[in-house]
Order: sequence, then structure tokens, then C-alpha cells
Amino acid sequence: MPLAKIVPVEILPEPTAIAAYELVAAVLREQSTELIIALPNLTDDGASVGSFAISIRKIDETGIASAA
Repeated sequence: MPLAKIVPVEILPEPTAIAAYELVAAVLREQSTELIIALPNLTDDGASVGSFAISIRKIDETGIASAA
């Protein structure tokens, strides 16, 4: 499994894309360049899959190319 992957918002299901834009709005409301949302102790059909974090951060356009 890759450590990081850049996914264009256009390929996401509509509810997921809307949620992504809402997360960006949360970053702006917090007046921050990065917001990390902790998702501890997740399960899938009762089986533990671990803890995750969603990181939303502001980057410049060159940051997209260098992160790919």
C-alpha cells in the first residue's frame, strides 16, 4: 500500500467531494494552513482496522506536482 496518494476531487463520489470541500472550509475557519482530524479506533464489520488521521493542508500549485 502506498504511503500517500494524490486523488483528484473529480473522481470522488459526490458526497465525498462535498465533504472534502467542507474540510477545506474548516481549515479556513480555523485560520490555519493545516487541519488534522483524528479518527481513533475504527472498525469495519466489527473488526478493528486501526486509527487514522485526515490531514487537510494548504499547498501551492508546485506542491501538488512535487507530492505526486
